[in-house]
Amino acid sequence: MDMTTSTYWDLINATCSGELRGQALQTAYNDWSPKYNQDYAKAAYNGPKIGAMKMAEIIRDKHCQILDVGCGTGQVGELMAKRGFTNLHGVDFSEKSIEVARATGCYRSVRYADLLNGGIPDKDNEYDALVTVGTFCPGHLNTPCFPEFARVVKPGGLIVLVMREANLFNSPEFNNGQVDSAIVELSKNGTLRYLKREWVPNYLDDMPGIIFVFQTPEI
Repeated sequence: MDMTTSTYWDLINATCSGELRGQALQTAYNDWSPKYNQDYAKAAYNGPKIGAMKMAEIIRDKHCQILDVGCGTGQVGELMAKRGFTNLHGVDFSEKSIEVARATGCYRSVRYADLLNGGIPDKDNEYDALVTVGTFCPGHLNTPCFPEFARVVKPGGLIVLVMREANLFNSPEFNNGQVDSAIVELSKNGTLRYLKREWVPNYLDDMPGIIFVFQTPEI
């Protein structure tokens, strides 16, 4: 794909449809990173704002250690920093996007991580909370990542996932609701506690989104 001549909707559809995977997807994000924020602004992408607002709503300690999974160019971190969060860390698998995120100055660390091949490069119980926005779509993250999220979050910590509603219910990759069934199963085996699912309007343009809130079990 020619990242210089494609329209922003072409790029969004290509990266979020499952058409690109693995190295091809990583290359696309690397090439797109200089214009990523600008192009998503044109598309009226509100996912980062929704995620930052939810984190500010449910987390009182603005100095607690938070991991932004799939931080990309750092849009969530910038918006959380504006809401007073001071101890943010990010991981992503696009090295060029990581450079953009680092340049925001909002994160204490931003590192490479491929959750589909190797997981998060942190010890158990490292973070007080975790947020991930826009990462659950075809070719990206999926329900097998939940145990890895739970592993790096301290007991009783919160996990917030924000995604496009259409991916949850219409994408074959998510088996029309497998996220819910996976969460129920993880709740039964004690990996996660399922707190809420919230519908939100205008996640991307006029397309709605879904917010999931989980909690790791107390010891």
